[in-house]
Amino acid sequence: MQNLYTEHTSPHHHPPHSFSPTLTLSARAAIAGSTALPTEASKRTVTEEIRELAANMCEVMYDEPGIGLAAPQVGEDVRLIVVDTEWADEDKEHKPIVIVNPVIDEMEGKLVWEEGCLSVPDITADVTRAARIRITGTTLDGEPVLINAEELQAVCFQHEMDHLDGILFIDRLSRLKRGLYVKRRKKQLAAEAEELTDTRGSRV
Repeated sequence: MQNLYTEHTSPHHHPPHSFSPTLTLSARAAIAGSTALPTEASKRTVTEEIRELAANMCEVMYDEPGIGLAAPQVGEDVRLIVVDTEWADEDKEHKPIVIVNPVIDEMEGKLVWEEGCLSVPDITADVTRAARIRITGTTLDGEPVLINAEELQAVCFQHEMDHLDGILFIDRLSRLKRGLYVKRRKKQLAAEAEELTDTRGSRV
């Protein structure tokens, strides 16, 4: 078993970002089971809006901090992912990999990795993934890209690709583990909502 807090790589807290990818369970319902739409990159064109979205996603990924992010996590229904598994702290140079319309066309071997997710707070769990993959797609310059990834990078690409298809890593857990988490998370959200209501009421 190997350790990875996919997307989350540090326990450091950062103030809320105006482009925050964090999802509540209620928001998850709008994404799980749906498939992000291909962008115009399928026609070899990448719009300025896609480039701006990618830049914003990279900013969020590093601010959290994390090592990957998919467009549905920030409320955009397009097939776009950003990944950077090479940096370990804020002093490292950022070299994000941005792929439009990514496709995993080869998978080989298996490994078990401990994953976590910005969209699913307060839980990590072992997930079985392919050990090596080949991923293809389009760059922000509209050029074809092909990457052979293994271990951490392969896991991260697979995790982000799941988001594009409406799948969270907890959907790959047993029904019991997933159910326990959902129940606990709903209680947390209810408590937070009640606390917010009390706070607003005290200001009246």
